[in-house]
Amino acid sequence: MATEKSRGIIISHVNYSETSVVCNIFTREHGLLGFMMKGLRRGKGAIKSSHVMPLNLVDIVFDNKPNQQLLILKELHCSPLLMGLHGEINKNALSIFMSEVLQKTLYKEHVDQHLFDYLENTIIYINGVKNIANLPCYFLIRLAVFMGFKPKGGWQEDELLMLDVFDGIFTNIVKKEHLQLSVNASRYIYNLLNSNLEQQEEISQAYQTRMEALDGLVDYFQFHILNKKKLISHQILRDILK
Repeated sequence: MATEKSRGIIISHVNYSETSVVCNIFTREHGLLGFMMKGLRRGKGAIKSSHVMPLNLVDIVFDNKPNQQLLILKELHCSPLLMGLHGEINKNALSIFMSEVLQKTLYKEHVDQHLFDYLENTIIYINGVKNIANLPCYFLIRLAVFMGFKPKGGWQEDELLMLDVFDGIFTNIVKKEHLQLSVNASRYIYNLLNSNLEQQEEISQAYQTRMEALDGLVDYFQFHILNKKKLISHQILRDILK
């Protein structure tokens, strides 16, 4: 058994007993780990319930026991404090959506430091930025890149292409039996795919097109990686971002 330090992102937590909680944390060095947090619900210890809110960025110290499913946290500190993420209704809804997606896509001991850095930078950016209109779709399409199933194909200036959700490609071939997004929604997704965090804020698109793209990307994830697991929190996000 070794005592380890790591940077982490709170993915989810569930009540285990009247006093304890099981918390999943995506760590930079060890991937997704599960922790038993005894006594958390009493509210008397150093670690509070507010510390394990979705997407909190934390520094943790824990005893790493090989082959143990649930580890024990010794220390947890939130850094930085994400007042905007949790204090603003639209950003809080986005954080719940992002944590649901991550909860259903990450798996135990999947170590990807580049993915961790992308998520950490995105969370900090969301906390401080004013306009989050493009961020639900941007988060999904960039996550698809890191997970290895981004849509294929390029887009020339004068082309009219559609994103085929099932084939995972931008195409001009119509397949009636396939789910294909409109040209506007597909171009919007393609532009986000080829933008960084700062550039995505400059992309302007109508609400209906953004929502078509969001629904299409949710279907894209459910088809390509979630094995028919359903995402539900984007429905709330749709209403809040209207």
